Amino acid sequence: KEVHGAILFEDNFEQYGENVFPSKWIDVSGGDPGCGGTPWIVEFGHLRARVSSPFGCANNIIPNNNEMSDVNNYIFEADMNFIAGTDHNIGYRLIPSTIVYEAHFTAPGSNFSFSHPPGIINYQAGFSYGFNINYHFKARIEDKNVKLYINDILVRDFTASNPD
Repeated sequence: KEVHGAILFEDNFEQYGENVFPSKWIDVSGGDPGCGGTPWIVEFGHLRARVSSPFGCANNIIPNNNEMSDVNNYIFEADMNFIAGTDHNIGYRLIPSTIVYEAHFTAPGSNFSFSHPPGIINYQAGFSYGFNINYHFKARIEDKNVKLYINDILVRDFTASNPD
């Protein structure tokens, strides 16, 4: 089997000034009334959202790249470092006006779960997550199949019910 690929999107947050929203991203939160809507900004070369309320949440953002609008086969990778708080989420797939696929980390702690569709936890893995530790997250999407990795360890392999 021959595989071809290309980098459709990448960003280096060290190129931005302090306390700005990164220009290669767009906010797709849509004013969710259940979320206080903490915006993302660049601080010290990292993309951060500081949620101050215990029941607040960060806005959902996605790459501002027209080439990715109809992509069903891709690999999403991100390096993460949790600094404070308890619930840390990363979205890895967006079906516009329908669903955001997210991975949820509880740090410090050992809870790691997934939501697809939102609000439904489908899997929990016994890992331990701490503050100020780098983690590498990778989502490999091939049509309906989704494989999720943390530090190159496969933690979830499932077939999405929604083909879009």
